[in-house]
Amino acid sequence: MQEVEVKTGAYGAEYGRSTGGIFNVITKSGTNEFHGDVFGYFSTKGLVRAVKHLPFTGSAADGYSEADLGVDVGGPIIKDKLWFFGHSIRRIAPTIT
Repeated sequence: MQEVEVKTGAYGAEYGRSTGGIFNVITKSGTNEFHGDVFGYFSTKGLVRAVKHLPFTGSAADGYSEADLGVDVGGPIIKDKLWFFGHSIRRIAPTIT
């Protein structure tokens, strides 16, 4: 996506007789260059507060840590005609019982 626009009121006449809100998304066209990202998020045990009494189920217990790692890549298959995009993410987290 190139641009996301959300309007919840006081919008112009170009949107007609809409009520509520307007959600407008502008997508990117492809490019003739390869692009990609590698990303990661990591939370260690030291960033999780001590829990004596769990107020609800599914809460992270003491010593919980997790990592989200991923990669995405995109580029041309046929110049100015056909493009590809791929994405992969891996979540590493202990099983809470």
